[in-house]
Amino acid sequence: SGGHGSVKAAAVVTGGASGIGRATVEQLVQRGLGVVAVDLSLDRFDWIPAGAPIVPLALDVTDAAATQAAAQQLQQQWQGIDLVMALAGDYLPMSVQELDLPRSQQIVAVNLQGVLNLLAAVKDRLLAQGSGHFSIVASVAGYGGLPNSLAYGASKAGAINLAQSLWLELRAAGIGVSV
Repeated sequence: SGGHGSVKAAAVVTGGASGIGRATVEQLVQRGLGVVAVDLSLDRFDWIPAGAPIVPLALDVTDAAATQAAAQQLQQQWQGIDLVMALAGDYLPMSVQELDLPRSQQIVAVNLQGVLNLLAAVKDRLLAQGSGHFSIVASVAGYGGLPNSLAYGASKAGAINLAQSLWLELRAAGIGVSV
């Protein structure tokens, strides 16, 4: 796919400003990919070296309309999307005794609804290409209940189930899915 200069492929990574997301962005660039690194604020991207094939993008993945608009803008910038990685995540240790409903809803919004928003924004492009890969970062907490993982574990279980369903539906269309 096309994109910036000599990059050989284009990737989108949510949660790309720090932690696992940043490390993933750096690895993808080392492998020759151009990366759109998505996070809540552009201030989080002060580590990007000048001239790197990284396009920082401020976006809240829980905002479906903003995610759709960003995807449309990116599709004008890149000829294709080779890899979409849903790494944006939220976590707060929480037991049933400490249940904080608004905070739990926010965790589910980022960890599951954010993935669905991203999928809705890129699925038509991936299907039209007949290629690409959609990757969802989950957690061992999604495979079985863990202490203090009330909302987080449930949201990651949903993300794992979503990835399994997508794999079944998209493999025939030439689109890879991983969790």
